[in-house]
Amino acid sequence: MRAGLEAIAETTRRFVTECLAAGADGIFFATQMARPGLTTPEEYEEFGRPYDLEVLSAARGARS
Repeated sequence: MRAGLEAIAETTRRFVTECLAAGADGIFFATQMARPGLTTPEEYEEFGRPYDLEVLSAARGARS
């Protein structure tokens, strides 16, 4: 499962990078699983947060 999450995060990170390089001012980021009833805080910390942060790191420095 981690390999799949890593592939999704890497693909999305590259997409964000290319969008910003093409002139986008920023991105809209929403996560589907970080809410009560779907995952526990511990599950999100392990299976969500690291991958979300990887994607968001690509948007660091976007124009404001």
